[in-house]
Amino acid sequence: MARHVKAQSGFTLLEVLLAIALFAVLSLLTSQLLTATVNSNEATKQHQQRFAALVRAVNLLDKDVWQSVPLTALEGEKSRLMLTTASNNDMPDICCAPDLQRVEWSFKNHTLYRAIWRYPEDEQPSITQPVLTEVNAFTLRYYLKDAVVTTLAPDQYPRAIEAGIDTNGSGTITRLLLLPEKRSNGGTP
Repeated sequence: MARHVKAQSGFTLLEVLLAIALFAVLSLLTSQLLTATVNSNEATKQHQQRFAALVRAVNLLDKDVWQSVPLTALEGEKSRLMLTTASNNDMPDICCAPDLQRVEWSFKNHTLYRAIWRYPEDEQPSITQPVLTEVNAFTLRYYLKDAVVTTLAPDQYPRAIEAGIDTNGSGTITRLLLLPEKRSNGGTP
């Protein structure tokens, strides 16, 4: 009697298990790659936001120093600066903000603050806002005609201010800010 051997139709159990194992390994690798990509994207966004905040802070400090006017004495210490500026765009919520305002930069509790007095003769600031967080140090040095000092006397007017901002992750950013020449007899800088 002749035996008829049927042709195999379908997969063996071993082939199915091998395919499932291969699919599982590929799925695991793909999920790890996707997770790494998402984490990298989040870290990049955080660094970008941090850098943008640092650039804004330095540009704002530069603008305040450049627009300073010697109406009141410039008060300078190692990590605090107070000056009068000819700026009127820092108070968008207040109608008709004055052209002259007093601005103070200070460092407290790992945060760089900027306080604004609406009028130079006011006792208390109108606005105090944190400009930059996660700051390790904010240092100021004042370049006089013949010396570099960390504290200004009331009669001293520096030619430039060196500002150093030490932040977590970015290191120390140092910027040399030139002041307009001291105006005398109502002249221009």
